[in-house]
Amino acid sequence: MKNILLFILLAAFLIVGITTYRNFKKEKPLVVIMMGAPGSGKGTQATKLSKTLNIAHISTGDLFRENMKNQTELGIKVKELIFDICGGMQEGSKFKAVQLGGPTGGCLPYDLLDTNVDYESLMKTGAVVGSGGLVVVDQSTCMVDMARFFLSFAQNESCGKCT
Repeated sequence: MKNILLFILLAAFLIVGITTYRNFKKEKPLVVIMMGAPGSGKGTQATKLSKTLNIAHISTGDLFRENMKNQTELGIKVKELIFDICGGMQEGSKFKAVQLGGPTGGCLPYDLLDTNVDYESLMKTGAVVGSGGLVVVDQSTCMVDMARFFLSFAQNESCGKCT
């Protein structure tokens, strides 16, 4: 829990600085992705943060629950989510992969970005949906280092039920 609160406070501090800088530079809108286990407070903190910073709040959990309730097909592709909704890559960066599902999830390369964002489609690619998190990485990212980071995180933050 301490790590989550520290992450949220650090994120808020960085976001205020980034927002101020981007407003000054008139760049793309700020996109913040909060990850955490179900019930960890991501939605609550994201709502507060969006009001404080006057930025839009899109909850993937709320979208998912609404679509489940109405029994609709989500139909959005991973590529649309990254490039249309979240604003794509920073200028000068080249897409390498998207890591889905938090520390226990999986990665999709560019050639699998036309995969639908739904449980069955993502499972067919080998990417576990997990916590619903999404991290986009560019060509400068070492995938081995990224895997080490997530394994270390999962090991250190485990509740103990999996060991």
